[in-house]
Amino acid sequence: MHGTSTPSVHAVQDFVFNLCAMPLKTTPGRLIKAALVAAEMNQSELARLMETDPSLVSRYVRDEAGIEPSTYDALLRALPGHLSAAELAAAIGYRVPVSTEDRLPTGFVNTLAKLDDEGRGLIPRLAQKLLGPQGE
Repeated sequence: MHGTSTPSVHAVQDFVFNLCAMPLKTTPGRLIKAALVAAEMNQSELARLMETDPSLVSRYVRDEAGIEPSTYDALLRALPGHLSAAELAAAIGYRVPVSTEDRLPTGFVNTLAKLDDEGRGLIPRLAQKLLGPQGE
């Protein structure tokens, strides 16, 4: 951690989620694949809901096509509750502003940064207890 700024609550939630479940590099395609599985939907169904060509959806899933703002919105509308707007935005590379009201206390963040392996192992259980079974 650098300086006196602290990460937001959302940044810590994303950290915990990534620590628990995500590969080292989260890509839009990986998030879309996971959302499709969670929604029990295939790529053709997603394409129909997005009103786009199935081959284009396939390219999104394989990370072979960029995701424009209109596509971002269509994905979120087609996969409500299964695709996180913040995670998708971060994977695409969009910067998501966070209000200062969502900032964690500096002391808490510094404590998290100093945790050993055993302490870091407790974070997922703590997050699940605080945020509920689905991390929301």
